[in-house]
Amino acid sequence: MNVYIDPSSQAYFNNNLFDLESSLNRDGSLLPTYRLKEKLNSEGVEINTADLYQSGNMAYYSLGVLRDFESLKSKGIELKSFFILEPPVVQPDLYAMLPYLSSIFERIYVHNIEGHGFSLSDVDTSKLEKFYWPQPYRQVNTKLWSKTDRLKKIVIINGNHKPRCLENELYSQRIQFISDYSKYGIVDLYGRGWHRWWGRTSFWMPYWSNIMSIMSVYKGECESKLDILSNYSFSLCFENMAMNGYITEKIFDCFYSGTIPIYKGAPDISDYIPPECFISFDDFSDRGDLYKYLSSMTQVEMDGYRNSAREFISGPDFIKYYDSYLNTVF
Repeated sequence: MNVYIDPSSQAYFNNNLFDLESSLNRDGSLLPTYRLKEKLNSEGVEINTADLYQSGNMAYYSLGVLRDFESLKSKGIELKSFFILEPPVVQPDLYAMLPYLSSIFERIYVHNIEGHGFSLSDVDTSKLEKFYWPQPYRQVNTKLWSKTDRLKKIVIINGNHKPRCLENELYSQRIQFISDYSKYGIVDLYGRGWHRWWGRTSFWMPYWSNIMSIMSVYKGECESKLDILSNYSFSLCFENMAMNGYITEKIFDCFYSGTIPIYKGAPDISDYIPPECFISFDDFSDRGDLYKYLSSMTQVEMDGYRNSAREFISGPDFIKYYDSYLNTVF
């Protein structure tokens, strides 16, 4: 039986999901799925993106894409695993469909299986599995990590978005941080869409209330997040939502490039990542206290964070992120 995987975007169709030569492979982001393909191929199993399916036996996996599952099931296709990559503030429709999805798929991968941030009512919880955000590397990028001519500023790399629902969202807090810290002259912002005041992602009050501050620190888009991060001592790492277990690439990108993360997101992050690897935004009573702390940090203190992060990603507790797809039921 062949394996077919439905990627999160049609840009990954035609097996682009596994193509390391593709322009989509920014900062090695396709290495986890490439390693999955290599592993399955070595076991005599062929894997392709779902658009290449024609006929015959098929094991179907979805990276958070809603298709005509009833049609697939009626054709005898095995619905193996459904991965919910985004949190409820980004894709509330997927969480609303959890009861149905858990009734037709063998496994559902979510960021936490306790239902923190979403309802488990009528969900077959026996099918839920913890998902760890897949990571491309198990060591730092030595060239970038070793850079010493860094700006003692905070870089923010995020696109301009707005949440689809507001409960526990951190988009507005990210914007408020930009506004507050732009006054100190220590923030640079990169990402797509921030200058598009006419776009639908800009049509909400946090953006319009702070548009002047946003534009005063906006530096444009970036090709490589790791390259940009390596120019800075600190990076703001606010997840899209505060939800247990929801830890994305943002903090790991900092580790690879030797930049100290200022983190806010998963309330239980210390259960997954040692607290000496990052600065917790919630440890400070207000933004002024954080600014004083950052301003007074010595190089020895900064190197302490950096070295702890380097040790973590090369250690055994990081393997569950590096081998995330390999450890799922494929």
